[in-house]
Amino acid sequence: MTEQREDPLKDGLVIQVDFYKQSGKWYTGGRVNVGDSRLWKGDLLQAIVDNQHIVGGGWPGHYYAVTEDLSEHNANPEYREFSGALFTPEQSNGLKRKEIVHEEDLCRTSVPR
Repeated sequence: MTEQREDPLKDGLVIQVDFYKQSGKWYTGGRVNVGDSRLWKGDLLQAIVDNQHIVGGGWPGHYYAVTEDLSEHNANPEYREFSGALFTPEQSNGLKRKEIVHEEDLCRTSVPR
């Protein structure tokens, strides 16, 4: 009998994100669900800006963000993602959080003022 493993991506990809001050000192970290965004698609940093609730909204341009896969995913042979990256303050400078607004099955993206 083969063991049925739970799909680690069924609710979106969850990764570890650690934030570092520009001096290099660790500031804080936690898990972020980046949905279907991926490093290789080029949309991972925007997904972190949109979905993280670890630091306030003014972090882009001020902190380094280091991403990595969760260790429990790496133990699963079905897991085939790679999310390890270093994003510099310059890369995130100017990025804003986007909100998804649902109205009668229509989705539009709006940027809060």
